[in-house]
Amino acid sequence: MAVGIHPDGSGAHNKHKQPGLAFRQPLLWALCVSGHQVQDMKMYNYELEHICSVKVTLQNPPEVIGPTPDGLRLNIYITGGEVRGPRLNGKV
Repeated sequence: MAVGIHPDGSGAHNKHKQPGLAFRQPLLWALCVSGHQVQDMKMYNYELEHICSVKVTLQNPPEVIGPTPDGLRLNIYITGGEVRGPRLNGKV
């Protein structure tokens, strides 16, 4: 697990065990103290296009794994379905 450093010198805690998260915190802090201002950054002008909609059927009841430190763990399996749209069609 990656560990970053907060401006006060303490370690960055990565509660959700996401490796990239601990690296981003020091990077954001470095950008802030370097004088780089967010309004100077250009936003990418992206466009969204509807490709498809997905309709699935799920296993009922879900498979209960049990409690974990982050909450109740469930496995919910997809048992079938369809994908329909102007650019993509199919069966699950």
